[in-house]
Amino acid sequence: MRELRRRAKDAWDPTRYLVRSVILRRPLCAFYYDAERDAYCMGAEWATRFKRLAVAEAVRKVLGKRAELLRVRLVDGELPKRLRTEERRRRLESRRRRARRQR
Repeated sequence: MRELRRRAKDAWDPTRYLVRSVILRRPLCAFYYDAERDAYCMGAEWATRFKRLAVAEAVRKVLGKRAELLRVRLVDGELPKRLRTEERRRRLESRRRRARRQR
């Protein structure tokens, strides 16, 4: 009965965990880990969405110091637009910084 409750809770809980690696000190260049291919990808929509925090933590530890966990709540089974907007905002900010430096 306990196992059944746990599985039901997992099925209805929209919380997922992504492993993100920030390559540079500024978070303008973030890569998300895809466990199926054992590679990083640029967009969060292609990353592996871990259901369990313990599994995501274990993967993060294996990947090294720069890997961090990102907690995401799925909306209608997909990543929220806010996360995708955050990535676009980071890229736009980095372009603006580069333009200011070149002036």
